Amino acid sequence: MKTKIGDIAKAMIDGSLNYFQGAEAILALRDELGIYANDPDFVVFVGVLSEIEYLRGDAGEFNWELLDDPALKKQISESLAWAKSISLENCKSLARRYSVIAY
Repeated sequence: MKTKIGDIAKAMIDGSLNYFQGAEAILALRDELGIYANDPDFVVFVGVLSEIEYLRGDAGEFNWELLDDPALKKQISESLAWAKSISLENCKSLARRYSVIAY
C-alpha cells in the first residue's frame, strides 16, 4: 500500500495525474497508513490543498470538474504554479521513499 504513494507522486511529477488530486490522494493515504502527520514530505500538501479551497463544494469535497472551468483557468494555473513551487521537491522525495526498487 505504501508503494501507492510512490506511484501517485510519480504520476503527479510526470503530469499523468492532476497535481491537486494527487495531493488529496497522498494525504488520504498518509492518514490511512498512520504516517506521522507532521512528516514534512506530506504536510506541505495540506498547504497545497488549502490553496484551492475555492474548489470545495458545500459538502466539503473538492469539485474536480471546476478544474476545467474557463472562468477559473487563470486562478487555477496560478495556484498550480505556486503549489509546485513549494512542494515539487517533497513530491520527488515521496516518489523516492515509497517506490519499489527493481533489482
